[in-house]
Amino acid sequence: MPMKFSGEHRRWLAFDLTAVHVTPSEQEELFIRKLQQCCVAFDFMDPVADLKESSDFQPTIGKKVIDQKFVLQLLELFDSEDPRERDFLKTVLHRIYGKFLGLRAFIRKQINNIFLRFVYETEHFNGVGELLEILGSIINGFALPLKVEHKQFLVKVLLPLHKVKCLSLYHAQLAYCVVQFLEKDATLTEPVVRGLLKFWPKTCSQKEVMFLGEIEEILDVIEPSQFVKIQEPLFRQIARCVSSPHFQVAERALYFWNNEYIMSLIEENNHVIMGIMFPALYRISKEHWNQTIVALVYNVLKTFMEMNSKLFDELTASYKSERQKEKKREKERDELWKKLNELEIERRGAIMGTPNTPVPATPVSATRARP
Repeated sequence: MPMKFSGEHRRWLAFDLTAVHVTPSEQEELFIRKLQQCCVAFDFMDPVADLKESSDFQPTIGKKVIDQKFVLQLLELFDSEDPRERDFLKTVLHRIYGKFLGLRAFIRKQINNIFLRFVYETEHFNGVGELLEILGSIINGFALPLKVEHKQFLVKVLLPLHKVKCLSLYHAQLAYCVVQFLEKDATLTEPVVRGLLKFWPKTCSQKEVMFLGEIEEILDVIEPSQFVKIQEPLFRQIARCVSSPHFQVAERALYFWNNEYIMSLIEENNHVIMGIMFPALYRISKEHWNQTIVALVYNVLKTFMEMNSKLFDELTASYKSERQKEKKREKERDELWKKLNELEIERRGAIMGTPNTPVPATPVSATRARP
């Protein structure tokens, strides 16, 4: 059945043909192809209805159009707010990375640029999680020994991603990439842990919980020789987390003692770790407002006592002795302020020629704020 077109359709087709630079003899063939294209029906309600992955794709042919400019435009699309579009883009970019070896370094460089701009300028880019998923696969395929370029990417790009406010949107993928690096090269453990401690959140409990989760993932794959290098600064931070008034932070930190491998590392180095953790644990056991936290702390203290009873007793005696000294210093400080207050009263009385009147002693809490 012959197709019928309105005058408007004919004018549009005629205009479209004249707009394309073809010879008059080629216009008929082009006209037929465009008519065939107009007959194709698309179902926009179903995004996968017309999806086809071509099995005979030839990279040599694709090189003509898939170049650096194409990759740049593709990466810009990752900022889409539609997660389905970002998921398809992730598949496309990953396959381009696999098939076009000459574009690999360029793709990595441009992803670096996106992340750096995200961290230090905009703090907004919707596709960070998807790009990190691609990188997780790429990192897994890195050859050993790792290139300096890759190590710099870990320290200068991946670690600073931890300080962004919206970390929760991509933290799982980021932590996976970091752990992949450590499984490739154990010597990166110290700079990674120190980097995390540098960016450790101070006012956001939700991020602290995420950091603690990532630290546990790192400790799950850490080598004992590397653990020794980071145990002191790491457990000083864990002691601060255990002391947190936010019970979720304290609880997450105390869960480390439920991990068998971490417990084995702690036991091997108990002479160092117990000394760091004990003051915070003992104080919390007496003062923390949440009974669940108190119960967990008692379990940790019991574990320490069974692990090294002699050291435990020494730490207990030392802690109590320090507390007594601290109380004595507080008492002496209060008495000193009392005497100073009395001298000030006498001085004012001498100046004013009035009888001395008692003035309330300055509270300890107020005196501590004085220079």
